[in-house]
Amino acid sequence: MKVLFIEVCRNPEIEKSTDTRVISDHLKTQGIDCKVFSNDGIWPQKTKLTRTVLASSLKQPGANIVHLSSHGDENGLVLQWTEAPQIRDRRPNLILSPTEIATMPEWAGKLVVTASSTTTALVDQFLQAGALGVVSPDRTISWRNVNPFLELFYEGLSSRKSLGQALSQSSAKYPDLSHITIHAKRNIDSTVVA
Repeated sequence: MKVLFIEVCRNPEIEKSTDTRVISDHLKTQGIDCKVFSNDGIWPQKTKLTRTVLASSLKQPGANIVHLSSHGDENGLVLQWTEAPQIRDRRPNLILSPTEIATMPEWAGKLVVTASSTTTALVDQFLQAGALGVVSPDRTISWRNVNPFLELFYEGLSSRKSLGQALSQSSAKYPDLSHITIHAKRNIDSTVVA
């Protein structure tokens, strides 16, 4: 199992504990293979995402899970933000449109994971592109327990639990996040991703 983290921060260059940082550090301590592609300067290799860079990133050998830590909605997935001095004034500068997502073969066979309820609007496009499924909230969730929820979910997957078992285990421990569900064209609850 290999997890790719795609992080596009609106406020990069700030020392903080983003979900990508917390979860990827935890996965590394658990021996779970992961790679981070982020625009945040806290990472040794800062990545400015473009459509081409994203497509190339998704081709990482062995990568079967894509963790999205970026903004998205029915208009698409944000790949870059403007550089306004005030964070609140930054706007999407480069967006991967729903049509572009749906026609990217690089999503094929991958499980897409996000805690963003707005990114759930793009589920159909990921599935149209051939993604195995999308794990995301079906409504706005509390962020208080998102990191430990996802850490437990990934641990479950790496120990060869099925998608349904890993998600149920996480939801049982963090019931406030039980609205994170599996979206797929067919039932993949019994699928083992590891």
